[in-house]
Amino acid sequence: MDPAFKQYRIKPASRLATAVSFDQSAFLNLPPTDPRTPYQFLAGNLQAYLNAAKPGATVDDVVRSSSIVPTSLPIDLPEISNTGSSTRRNNPNSPTASDTSSRSAQSTPSA
Repeated sequence: MDPAFKQYRIKPASRLATAVSFDQSAFLNLPPTDPRTPYQFLAGNLQAYLNAAKPGATVDDVVRSSSIVPTSLPIDLPEISNTGSSTRRNNPNSPTASDTSSRSAQSTPSA
C-alpha cells in the first residue's frame, strides 16, 4: 500500500462560514504596520460576526477541516536491524550472508 494514499475525515463548513465576505478595500486600507495576512483578516472578521451571531463559537468550529484517518498495514513487516537488513530469525526465507556469497562465487565466470 502506497503511503501517499491517505483517507481523510472531512468536516464540512457551516453556513456561518460564508456569512462574512472578504472586504478587500478594508484590508487594503489597513496601516502598513498591520502584520495580518488576508486569511487572518478574514478570520478576525468572521470571529467578530460569530461573537454576535453565535456566542461561544470559534472560526475553527465553522470552517471546513480535514484530518487523516489512521490506518495500519494489512500485513506485519519483518523487524529491521540497525544495519537495515532483515534478521534471519524474523524472516526465515531471507538468504544469509553465506548464501549470497556462495551464489556470487558460482556465477563468476572462470578464466
